[in-house]
Amino acid sequence: MEIERAKLDQASAKLGLRLAVAEKEQAQLKVAKHTIKSPIRATVVSIDRQVGEWADSMTKVLELIGVDQLRLEGFIDASEVAQVTVGMPAQVRVVVGKVPTEAFGKVSFISPIANPVNGQVRVFLEVDNSNGELRPGVDVSAEIVQGTAKE
Repeated sequence: MEIERAKLDQASAKLGLRLAVAEKEQAQLKVAKHTIKSPIRATVVSIDRQVGEWADSMTKVLELIGVDQLRLEGFIDASEVAQVTVGMPAQVRVVVGKVPTEAFGKVSFISPIANPVNGQVRVFLEVDNSNGELRPGVDVSAEIVQGTAKE
């Protein structure tokens, strides 16, 4: 009788273990379902919903800003635009506090339209900021390296 009872206790313990594992997996799925993950490395700049507040897939919950890659927008004279091509390297300088910081980027866009009033063409530079030294929105100076055009 004791052997039979021990076998039943062992079977009961195995079922209890399986139940506990299933409950753990269910809890993990519930947490995963209610977790927000960003596909990019970014910083949360605003939170629009609080913990426990209802939101669907179309509701803005928070705002993220990724600053690993920055786009600089500037202008060059139309007379110098022929010397600039997409992909050309550029050197970017910014003064953060009193310390100048340098970064390197490349030309990613050259507008085909020149401003008829001031004779300038809009240019975008893509700059790697994975070290986080540059901040969006600050004034910078940039020089396109293989040409005489300055942004």
